[in-house]
Amino acid sequence: DDPDRRIVLMIDDLDRCVPRKLVEVLESMKVMLDTEGIIFVMALDPQVAEKAVESHYGADYNIKGKDYLKKLIQVEFNLPSLRPQDVVKYAEVLQKRIGHIDGLASRTLAQVVPFIVGDNPREVKRFINSVLITISIMKRVGITVPVNNQIAFMAMESGWPGVVKDLWRNESVWKLVKHYIDAGKEERQELTTKEGFNNVEKIMGNNEGLEEYLKQPFGKGLMELDRERLGELLYYTAMTREN
Repeated sequence: DDPDRRIVLMIDDLDRCVPRKLVEVLESMKVMLDTEGIIFVMALDPQVAEKAVESHYGADYNIKGKDYLKKLIQVEFNLPSLRPQDVVKYAEVLQKRIGHIDGLASRTLAQVVPFIVGDNPREVKRFINSVLITISIMKRVGITVPVNNQIAFMAMESGWPGVVKDLWRNESVWKLVKHYIDAGKEERQELTTKEGFNNVEKIMGNNEGLEEYLKQPFGKGLMELDRERLGELLYYTAMTREN
């Protein structure tokens, strides 16, 4: 009987449902849209939901997913993309659950994330959790590779799976990578006679974004590691690496 009373129904991950189930939920909401005091709050990816609606009804109904959602949703609130400083703060919150990493490592984490997972909060969380757990493991077993190098390594393995392993197998190629990244156009021409040059050029050409990644300070730091330390990182990061 209280006119100021509200019932708020929270619906999360609706965009992860199959099209049929997503539309069933939306259709059931329609029944109560005009009921005073009932408020629905939905968290979803609108583009995924729009495609699901169109997929469910098919071409014969000529229903546009965007128009369908507009009739249901009265107020939209779009979450802004994560900025580098947001990633740092997010990492600080997550790392409290596992253990502290220093300021340089936190900054490295913020720098590599845009290259690897972009600004999707769920993917950022997955990556950071994986990194922090692996760092904790390596600390316990006595790995002495600087933490910021560990992070750069794990990011490279995540973004370009198998590339580090291929480079590690051939020591001459790994050594050549650093010269390749630092070299200008004329200097690269001189490197063509070096053993493994064709392999390096092929790897860079087949892995979009890798060369730019290695040109960053964290990438150059990674290339300073010797083959033995790379082998240690390959071994221990395999525990949390996605297959």
